[in-house]
Amino acid sequence: MVNYTLKLMVTEAAAAKPGQELKRRDESWKENVAEADWPLFNTLRDWRSARSKRDGVPPYVICTNKQLAALIVARPQTLGQLGEVEG
Repeated sequence: MVNYTLKLMVTEAAAAKPGQELKRRDESWKENVAEADWPLFNTLRDWRSARSKRDGVPPYVICTNKQLAALIVARPQTLGQLGEVEG
């Protein structure tokens, strides 16, 4: 698994121009992911990454971090329940 937070910080730092302020992303979805659920969250992110590469689209087209967090909270057991999760 990849440490996505560290990877994101390094990527953003490399992309920033001198004197340019980085835009803050909305990461309020993190509040919904319990400490014990982070391994599951990272597994879902790995799946999303592989799927996006296979489909040739950016990962956020598959689903956003907020939607992954909602899946973890909802824990759908059926396709019907999965369809009730926003996104």
